[in-house]
Amino acid sequence: MMDKKKAYETAAHTGDGYVRKDDPLILFRGALDHAQAEIIVTQAMLDQEILFARSIDPAIEASLKRLQNDLQELVDVLRDIMTAEYTGEPLKGVHSDGSGGTFRLFGLTLDELQEHSHNAEEHYGIPTMTRPDHRYGEVYAHLNLIRTELRQVESAGVRLFLDQANVPSREDILYVLNRLSSAAHVLMCRHLSELRPDTRHTEQEV
Repeated sequence: MMDKKKAYETAAHTGDGYVRKDDPLILFRGALDHAQAEIIVTQAMLDQEILFARSIDPAIEASLKRLQNDLQELVDVLRDIMTAEYTGEPLKGVHSDGSGGTFRLFGLTLDELQEHSHNAEEHYGIPTMTRPDHRYGEVYAHLNLIRTELRQVESAGVRLFLDQANVPSREDILYVLNRLSSAAHVLMCRHLSELRPDTRHTEQEV
């Protein structure tokens, strides 16, 4: 029987007792939760954008619906990561060393996500390292915020899953986390390319 939980503690895994709420495990779960919340806020905002676009331009409506669906894929991946961490089971579609597998996000493999992000001009006509700007609109701003949230999740994952000798305990999760900020950047570039064609090939690179 576990000791009574203190106010500053929370459950780690079933039967494993309690850890402090600033434990790396809890901080990682909190980062996952926060990123999901930000994505869901963006999806809710897109509901209104889609309704407005319906009376303006069917192409814009279709683009926003696609974006909303892609964001749901991101949410699903974060939930799969949370489940895999809690249960200790392998992450679906990813080999234990993070290589290969059947994992796809927006129809792209993990390595293709990184390649599209690094070569945004080739794939989307958006210069690499285009600076975020308020002029690109609220949807774009939210996508950029999601990108930064996913970086925080990755940082929390590195702190949790790497030991002092830099040996990973969950290489599959770390590999996917490394690609998720690239995935958000892909959505940012595609959004600009489809809805803000004036930005194509015009921004300064940094």
